Amino acid sequence: MRELGNKVGYPAESVAQYPLAKPGCQERCGNISIPYPFGIGSNCYMADGFAVTCNHSFNPPKPFINSINLEVLQISLDGTYEPTVQVNNPVITYNCPGRADGKYVDLRETPFMFSDMDSRFTGMGCDILALAVHGSYIQTGCMSICDSSSFPKKTGCYGINCCQTGIPRGLSFLNVSLGSIDPNSNQDGCKYAFMVDYQS
Repeated sequence: MRELGNKVGYPAESVAQYPLAKPGCQERCGNISIPYPFGIGSNCYMADGFAVTCNHSFNPPKPFINSINLEVLQISLDGTYEPTVQVNNPVITYNCPGRADGKYVDLRETPFMFSDMDSRFTGMGCDILALAVHGSYIQTGCMSICDSSSFPKKTGCYGINCCQTGIPRGLSFLNVSLGSIDPNSNQDGCKYAFMVDYQS
């Protein structure tokens, strides 16, 4: 499954006077514009958390934010709520062939946090209980049941083989617990969770 993008926000006061990149700095990486406070190369970004590397091993090249090592899909400075950067967020898996279980996203030492307005926590699988946790604290979660009927499958994520929920404001650490709703069930199939863009 392709890793999905979601938006992380950063403080509005970090958006400065430059129309795009700082003078003399690279304005694009491949098809992606890199506006200040982000930047490619020394003295081109506002702070270390906004440093971007343009990876030329891809065609076209792809930008990655150094502080979180995630691919940049879009940077928006003119959001009505907060400036956002859309990133290729990892899919966290459990018991899925060909994928290592687990993978967390830690934004705590960076200028970013997950956007509660633009992102939704999503779990996929049959008989799944997906929880975003930090230690013993549950930050958000959802559950889905199995669909064994012969009726045509509905598109969307409504609690049957897929669940989705909002996230709290200020979420900056994503670790996921993936299990079954019924601990006595035999539903040990592939389960996965991720942040995804929310389209209202």
